[in-house]
Amino acid sequence: MTKLARQRDLSILIAGVVLTVAGSWAIRETPTDWVWPWLILTAGALIGGIGLKRVDGWLPDAAPPARPVKNAPSRRRRVFAWGGVTLAVGVSGWAAWLLWQDAAAWTTAIRWWLAALGLLITSGAVLRAVGRGDHFVRPGLRNENNTPKPSRFPLRWEIVLFLLILMLGVGLRLYRLDEIPAAIYVDETNASLDALYILEGRAASPFGTGWYETPNGYIYYLAGLYKLFGASYWTLKAASLIPALLTIPAIYALGRMLFGPLAGLAAMFVLSVSRWHMTLSRWGWNELMPPLFQIVGTFLLIRGLRERRATDFVIGGIVSGLTLYTYLSSRLVLLTLLLFAIYWVGAPAIERGLSGLGRIIREKIRPNPLNPPDPRSSSIAGLLLFGLAAMVAMTPLGLTYLKDPFLFFNRSAEISIFADVREEGSWWPLRENVWRHVGMFYQEGDPVGRQNLPGEPQTDPVTGALLAVGLAGATLSLRDRRRGLLWIWFVVAMSAGFLSELRVQYPNAPDYFVSPNAYRTLSAAVAIALTVGSVVDVLARGTALLRSKYEEDFTTESTEGIMPSVLSVVIPLLLLSFIGLWEVTTYFGRQTDSLDVQLSFNQMETQVAHQVIDALAEDAAVYLSPNFYNFSPLRFLVYGAVRDQVTQNPLDAPPYQLARPEVDLPIPANPSGALLLLDTQYSAVTGVVTSLYPNAKISVQRGPGQTPLFLRVWIPADDLRVQQGLALTIQGRDGNTETRVVRDLASPTDIAAQRLTWEGSLRLDESGVFDFAAGGGTLEIDDAAWTGPRYMGRGRHAFRLTVDDPSAADVVDLEWRTPSGTAYPVPVPVSVLFVTKPEPYGLTGYYYANQNWEGAPIFRQNTPFLLLAWPREEPLPHPFSASFRGSLRVSTPGLYNFRLNADDGVRFMLAGQTLGEALTPDRPNQITAAIELTPGLYPIRIDYFQRLGGSALEFYWQPPGQAEAPVPPEMLIPEE
Repeated sequence: MTKLARQRDLSILIAGVVLTVAGSWAIRETPTDWVWPWLILTAGALIGGIGLKRVDGWLPDAAPPARPVKNAPSRRRRVFAWGGVTLAVGVSGWAAWLLWQDAAAWTTAIRWWLAALGLLITSGAVLRAVGRGDHFVRPGLRNENNTPKPSRFPLRWEIVLFLLILMLGVGLRLYRLDEIPAAIYVDETNASLDALYILEGRAASPFGTGWYETPNGYIYYLAGLYKLFGASYWTLKAASLIPALLTIPAIYALGRMLFGPLAGLAAMFVLSVSRWHMTLSRWGWNELMPPLFQIVGTFLLIRGLRERRATDFVIGGIVSGLTLYTYLSSRLVLLTLLLFAIYWVGAPAIERGLSGLGRIIREKIRPNPLNPPDPRSSSIAGLLLFGLAAMVAMTPLGLTYLKDPFLFFNRSAEISIFADVREEGSWWPLRENVWRHVGMFYQEGDPVGRQNLPGEPQTDPVTGALLAVGLAGATLSLRDRRRGLLWIWFVVAMSAGFLSELRVQYPNAPDYFVSPNAYRTLSAAVAIALTVGSVVDVLARGTALLRSKYEEDFTTESTEGIMPSVLSVVIPLLLLSFIGLWEVTTYFGRQTDSLDVQLSFNQMETQVAHQVIDALAEDAAVYLSPNFYNFSPLRFLVYGAVRDQVTQNPLDAPPYQLARPEVDLPIPANPSGALLLLDTQYSAVTGVVTSLYPNAKISVQRGPGQTPLFLRVWIPADDLRVQQGLALTIQGRDGNTETRVVRDLASPTDIAAQRLTWEGSLRLDESGVFDFAAGGGTLEIDDAAWTGPRYMGRGRHAFRLTVDDPSAADVVDLEWRTPSGTAYPVPVPVSVLFVTKPEPYGLTGYYYANQNWEGAPIFRQNTPFLLLAWPREEPLPHPFSASFRGSLRVSTPGLYNFRLNADDGVRFMLAGQTLGEALTPDRPNQITAAIELTPGLYPIRIDYFQRLGGSALEFYWQPPGQAEAPVPPEMLIPEE
């Protein structure tokens, strides 16, 4: 080929790249419904693809030469080795049989399974080679004879650039890790709780699944990290950073083997600076595992196909099978490798027609030494070995899926696009989803802030353009197995996105779209980096070789030492520099500063956790709203902070308490004070707190953009101490009366008393049947004489104990039996007795042991305001119902808007009218109503029932000219 022809081909490639970059940029800058930018992009991709194919056709192959095993294994070795493989499959089958009989037998089965894996590796080492190395298999996997010698890249520069790029990738992922992302996301810690339970002794099978069908193999990986380094924010992030950082050198190794050193380094750089990969690298979650496993498995498979090393096939198969234990998208890794194996084996038939397939079979049966068989036909044994190793590795988890298909299909079915197709009754959702995933690289990327900067495509204009050129070139060069592999890899990885749901109600997604999805399609980022690296390599080496005048130069030693021309350095340098600057500045600039991105993480949960940890470090008592109490970021971070200081598992016995301000105030005294963290809706009813604790410090904690997150209430120790105890009224024998606050039920010694009366509140921490015994005294609870055991609700109850002629005892014996206590009475602790009586406002709640308000109520209790979220089995075993009755005080005439949120059903009656009913069981319900009211008292009744699941009831109003808020206690009057 003449120099002029090479210049022509390279000019076509460069023109296509320039045109594609222009189209990629234009798509970003124009309205989404404009077509002409897409036409430019498509035309540029086709032109560039043609140029890429033509230049790649005359370029020397830069991939390192294969080093096949020189000596084929003897017959004896083959017999022993394949016998070992057969035995390994049998041992794996025995492990599967043990698990099939009893899933709890995993501790025995795992030994057999590990033995099977060991047998496979040993057999591969004994076998040494599968078939023989074929000298005419080009390093790039193209089966062509008389190919030119590969060009070389200076080794010293390769080492220097590798180290620089590796340091760049590591630095970008560790830089400001304590600030970026702005908070933990709940998915990170949900699986971590399963890992912590394993450390606490839970016998979870590594072949089972945990939170949301997460494979337990990944859970054990987390447990190992937490065992070694402790459960902390940094270890949580290490769970994703470790595979993310390992992926960077791994992609270099794969890219180098496929396309050569320069392509490997370029792919490594593109992935190192990839905003897509950087964003998800900082999650403490499992999506970073499949790309790493896929690279390693593919590398070993390709090297096995090139060099026929049996251990490559075995270890590659094991790694690929183990991918299934990481994340659900790992199934697509196995699909990619399967399709590539079919593509590899079937390629000769595709190229030469069906008759060629017959020739391959004949040559396989009766080889002709003068006409060696096609190398791919002799790869069948290696692929079989690879497949058997993968099957043995995945067998135990596969058995779990076989026994319970729900675990395999549930999550996939939940997020399947075909649910949208059925709902719409057309294929529009699938078409729209595919188009959105095409546009995610050029128009709009993932709309979810924690996965991407909303509105920003997943790739920069140059990466998107080179991707289009590379895919077009791959389509035109399917005989090049390298590019065919990347095409399969990219399409299969992207199917995880376009086969997922199109729309759900998601708070930070415009129009409730979650498509396209960058999280599930992360493996495509690897294929993109390899594709872009290969295009950059062709551009650079093609430009450098323009100095060669004659075709024969390509087959002489002179080409091996060619130094790149200035242009061959400038072109890739400009392209990669643009990619790096765009991606890094966007990530650490607009994306980091984006309010949508910051709020997409769980700011409230993370800040609550830090507040709790700080308070516990000061020995303060900590109380949390029901919505906060079970936050997984809170439980995870608190576990790591306190585990070494406590004897009980903090997951089951957390060092903080549940706070339900409507019934739980006041709280027991603590020498270091108390911290209450409440939902922001409690801001409207903080008067309940300040009436008891006048020195309480109440503030609204805010997140990015001054978004209110939660209410922080700090109660000083002195205020807590003042409330603890009872008001003692002493009626002296001289007729005088004195009242004082006391801490216990001891009789005063400084005055001769004729009658003693202790009054205040009794605070109960649970609902259930209580019984009291007051030796020598008369006990009244809730203004009624105590006559025997009865059901009482959690919270505060009016308390009065009267003793006539107290000289008979120094201390009054007050004992009780609690629902969760011992069967015999024990002394009532002074920590449950408080000076202040329950306030005479709110609504009277009547509670029934059925969901229909039938029969006599089990108990009744005043509730100052309705922001109720009951813990499990509170206030009664489910199902139960309640009726809240009393009067509503109205002081301003006008239109009043009311809103009730309930889980399950609710009915609202006011002024003799039923203003709304929402009685659907087992789901949240809501009522909104509006009514004109004049000043006065109006009878009110709110009926509620709970059957299954969570239980909650909230009552809001919006008086004329005011914002919506919970109905305050002083506007509610209990029923007499």
